[in-house]
Amino acid sequence: MKRVSGGTATGYQPRQNKPALSNPLLALSRRRRVVTNLNLKRRGAPGSGCQASTFVQPTHPVSLAESMRVPFPTREELRTRGTRKEAIAELYDLWLVAHSEAMDLAARLPDVFGDPPRPRVTLHVARGYDDEWFLSDERVAELAALDPEQHWTEVSAEATRQIQEYFTFSDAEGWRFYLPAFLRHYLADFPLCGWDAVHTACQTREHFELITEPQVAFIDEFLALCQTWDA
Repeated sequence: MKRVSGGTATGYQPRQNKPALSNPLLALSRRRRVVTNLNLKRRGAPGSGCQASTFVQPTHPVSLAESMRVPFPTREELRTRGTRKEAIAELYDLWLVAHSEAMDLAARLPDVFGDPPRPRVTLHVARGYDDEWFLSDERVAELAALDPEQHWTEVSAEATRQIQEYFTFSDAEGWRFYLPAFLRHYLADFPLCGWDAVHTACQTREHFELITEPQVAFIDEFLALCQTWDA
């Protein structure tokens, strides 16, 4: 799936909504949200901010909480990525404040979400339900083998971006495991861009049966952060 700045992915045709795992989330969940204009509205950015979450390996040991923090790109990095000079001049300091707030929230992810067990429905299993509708146990095992993560912190940003339909074709165990991973990478890009799947999931709360009260409170804070910087 090819991504482009300021719009939906090219070449993606919305698929027929299927009753996989009884989760009718929106088919547009593969779309990303990005900053677009001079008042920080986040749909269609002034440049390619989605590269902001390129993780840099630390040169010294850091705590799991601190490993959630991603530095915001410099002005020069944003210019290199195509962000308009006028937007950088006017908004950069505001972006830094928004990103700092997002990183404070992200640093709490390990404490709030802990170490949930790996679910049966992994990322590629969800893609399999999307593509194939029905999966045998053997097929589930085959697809799950494509996802090596045993802890949600091992889920890559690219994996979450490529399989945005995850929450549509997963279940409560899958939501419990993958929500913090998707939240982590969404916050890492904040406020320059974000991919809609986790934002939509946090709003609809389709499979929150295993989400605890502290986790719900965290998600409320996440949505409040998004609303603050969308205004």
